[in-house]
Amino acid sequence: MTWQRKIRMTGNSDFFEAFAASYCDYYRDVDAGEAVRHWTRLLRAAGVNWATNKVDGTNPTLLDLGCGPGWHLGPWGDQGFDVCGLDSSPSMLEIARSHPGNGPPKRLYCANILNPASIGQLNQRFDRIVSHFNFLNLFAPQELDALFDSISTLMAPKGLFAFDYSPKPTISAADDTSGIETIKTEGTERTIVRRWNLSDGTVDEIYWFHDIEQLRRISSRHSLCVLHILNWPLSDNLPGTRNLIIAGKDEP
Repeated sequence: MTWQRKIRMTGNSDFFEAFAASYCDYYRDVDAGEAVRHWTRLLRAAGVNWATNKVDGTNPTLLDLGCGPGWHLGPWGDQGFDVCGLDSSPSMLEIARSHPGNGPPKRLYCANILNPASIGQLNQRFDRIVSHFNFLNLFAPQELDALFDSISTLMAPKGLFAFDYSPKPTISAADDTSGIETIKTEGTERTIVRRWNLSDGTVDEIYWFHDIEQLRRISSRHSLCVLHILNWPLSDNLPGTRNLIIAGKDEP
């Protein structure tokens, strides 16, 4: 099966640029440090060789893909990684630059993960790549090939990619938050649209819910192999279930 790379990102890149000013307030209860520690405990319990120093004694490199306001950068640095962040939103990266929890300045890149010319500016391959907050759900099915191809390009041989995954949740009217209208879209693409009424206008956030076998199949076309699917019990009172998935980069 062939695929055609798409340069255009989904409307979600525009959404997060518009939502940046409200993001930190809306998600202020998120404990990024505990999320990183929880991931680390799950990875250790599963026997994943995650944070080992390289043979030359230097810290392994880690890219937070879709880092947003940068809340996870400092905690991953505390775990012994040389950390970088990548996001498509300039406004989100401005917040990340000023986030007090990040410690020493981190390298931050504004790039379109679906565009090879855009990610070429990093000029680096990473030992570990992470994505938080169901990052893969922000991409339409036809964009997954380009996404995994870029991730594979950015990953060093024997590298690992860890990301959280949620199947499609059940959302009722009672789950809606003031100022947010949830529009359920059924059908083959299995999407949910959340319409946010912000002070300067209305913007839509779109989630596509992919099944694990679909992710396994598409990632394998780009030298990535799903190695572990770990149960991640929800501790934040959100509906549904969640997994932590680890994919490895094949030898060149």
